[in-house]
Amino acid sequence: MLTPARAKDRDIIASLLQEYLQEMSEYTAVPSDEDGFVYPFLDFYWREPDRHPFLVVSQQQVAGFVLIRLERDAMTGDELAEIAEFYITPAFRRQGIGSGAAVQAFRMFPGRWRVAVMPGNNRAETFWRCLIREIDATFSELAPGAASNRMREFEFSVA
Repeated sequence: MLTPARAKDRDIIASLLQEYLQEMSEYTAVPSDEDGFVYPFLDFYWREPDRHPFLVVSQQQVAGFVLIRLERDAMTGDELAEIAEFYITPAFRRQGIGSGAAVQAFRMFPGRWRVAVMPGNNRAETFWRCLIREIDATFSELAPGAASNRMREFEFSVA
């Protein structure tokens, strides 16, 4: 279940972000300092109205987090929702918890969506492609390297 994260949940997400960024460091350079990996945008999720932090909860345990950002498409001016970060802890993977949380997020913000995946992160790419195909069979996919893009991007619509 996706639960809006409150300010008191910030430290939980910050801790999970360290695990997430450790995993992401396999695919890209992740900045770090003496306290661990650096994610400079976290506090914006409680200050900016177009950013939405969520905890993923399963059986009353925190199973992960989802950070969503709403923005305007530079070309059309249309609103676009984007999964900025998505993490399910290893103990909760392959149980449908991640796909359930993603679908719940998509339904909270109907309209156009974008999900980007780091090159080489084949598990995430397969997860998103399969899930998105079920939601919108006409989704588009932009491969890394195309149009100066370094990530694989999926764009789709949710009614």
